[in-house]
Amino acid sequence: MNYFLDANIFLRYITNDSKYLSPKAEKVFQAIGKREINGFANILVLHEVIYTLEHAYNTKRNIIVEKISKLIKLSNLDFLDIDKIQFLESLRDYERIKVDFPDCIYKQIAKKDKLKILSFDKDFQRINIQTTTDL
Repeated sequence: MNYFLDANIFLRYITNDSKYLSPKAEKVFQAIGKREINGFANILVLHEVIYTLEHAYNTKRNIIVEKISKLIKLSNLDFLDIDKIQFLESLRDYERIKVDFPDCIYKQIAKKDKLKILSFDKDFQRINIQTTTDL
């Protein structure tokens, strides 16, 4: 199965700050590590993760680099991008619907590559894309 990982999956795993959500995120990365699923993300996801760790969690840069580096080295985690046409579609979604712009980008990636989005964020429902919180 192929999944696009939202930033909150990375954050719950790295911070281990939720009794309910962090174990779910851990299960995702274990499944990727065991090659049971294929994980996908985007450079924008990692930007969100790094920014949040640094500014909301006051995590030191060396710790951020260590944790992110470990995850992106997983062989079953790859990175995807969008083209100009998909970017314009993301802008249209952003204009029409009250949702964060990165989520509009993630929708286009998932749509293009036929991926299910793994996220703990309910905002994706507003932009009409299939998500799940469980494998």
